[in-house]
Amino acid sequence: MTRSSSIALASLALVTLSIGALACGQLATIGSDRSDESALSPNGQPGPADASLDPAPTPDDAAAPPIPQDASLPSPQGTLTCPSSDAGVTYTYDRSCTAASDCVIGFLSIDCCGSQMAYGINAAAKSRFDETALTCGIRGVCDCAAEYVRSEDGATSLYADHHDLQVGCADQRCITYIAK
Repeated sequence: MTRSSSIALASLALVTLSIGALACGQLATIGSDRSDESALSPNGQPGPADASLDPAPTPDDAAAPPIPQDASLPSPQGTLTCPSSDAGVTYTYDRSCTAASDCVIGFLSIDCCGSQMAYGINAAAKSRFDETALTCGIRGVCDCAAEYVRSEDGATSLYADHHDLQVGCADQRCITYIAK
């Protein structure tokens, strides 16, 4: 499959997602700057508001692909605003890091077609994030194709197995992005 074919398929998937989300009347709200206290917050404290996208490399980060400069950097305390059974309820989770090895990827179902959003989270918070995502995420009931995984940098994976999805540590925050 050529790159242009992959881009065309990704565009078609995005159109399908938009139509499916409108048909189902459901789409996740994705945020990262709220500081609500809830079940996933390890200490309930919001992180610093300033963020640099040019972190100093460490030996642990050296092997990881660079985080795109246009990525919007979330706070160290991320949020999930439930699009389904707990509609409107916001849960916080730990996304703090000192190196890329502190970070893992968590997934949240964001529409009734089964599309997923990938979040960068602290590895120690993974099981709590996954439990909340199961309760919070939308479970598919629509007759539509799932879009490829979306990352926090706003990009969508070009591959069904999302092997271009990466997680890194930038300015002490875990963030997902699509490797170019």
